[in-house]
Amino acid sequence: AIDCSLRSRGLCLVPISYTLNVAQSNGADIWAPVMANPKF
Repeated sequence: AIDCSLRSRGLCLVPISYTLNVAQSNGADIWAPVMANPKF
């Protein structure tokens, strides 16, 4: 439960500008290293 809370909190702390940048691109090279990160 704690891990899920920390993960949700991390997603909530993502800057709006960062989200917009992902929306404007395909986001593949941005999210690939994030998904590959063992912490996620």
